[in-house]
Amino acid sequence: MKMWRVLLVLLPFVLAVLLPSVQAVSIEVRDWDNKPLEGVKVKVYKGNEIVAEGETNASGVVDFANITEGIYTVLVIVNESHYIIGVINASTGYVVINASDMPHLTFYSTPLKVDFNITVTETNTTLGFTTNTTVVYVKSAVNITFPLVVKKFPYKYTFKKIVYDGTETTDPYLYLEVPSTMNVTAYYERGWWITITTTQAIVILLAVVTLILILLAVMRAGAKVIAERTRKYWTTTTKKYWR
Repeated sequence: MKMWRVLLVLLPFVLAVLLPSVQAVSIEVRDWDNKPLEGVKVKVYKGNEIVAEGETNASGVVDFANITEGIYTVLVIVNESHYIIGVINASTGYVVINASDMPHLTFYSTPLKVDFNITVTETNTTLGFTTNTTVVYVKSAVNITFPLVVKKFPYKYTFKKIVYDGTETTDPYLYLEVPSTMNVTAYYERGWWITITTTQAIVILLAVVTLILILLAVMRAGAKVIAERTRKYWTTTTKKYWR
């Protein structure tokens, strides 16, 4: 048998080994009361890329036709404040994400709402959320990241601390290896959008005073010119009248 014929015979087997298999995957979603979640959006992530998304049917199931074997992060958007995060193995073909056996984290921030991230360490998927009040059901280890500074004119809010599970940290990054049901609150300190030193304040004050003095001088000069023109007008008019 010629070599090229041998390669043609072996090619399907080589491709089967090198290329990941593609299959249909069904995901069943259940809520915190172990009831099927109908009509909720489901997003499937590979890393930070969305590879599939759909909506559950009346049985709480969503079907995806072509997903390669592997580990994925699934985000279930129940509503604007409740989310479920699951990690699935697509090779099983049928998986269940059940919020009733998951702890939930409730996120707050004060004195303003902030955007924050949750990274699922098992899949390295980062998902964005916004406080307040955001409830996330998750069983996997996660990193939680709050912004250091939030600017909303004319104020600037600087991160101070996170309080969670009876403890607090001044680090804006919180790692939870085994999440449990708890409140996570981020505290911020309000300041001005632009922070100036005493010297800068004095310079600005002097500049404002100088500008005011210049404007007053211009107004006085203008008033004198107007008064002089008025005097000349009436003097000329009076002389014409008495002639």
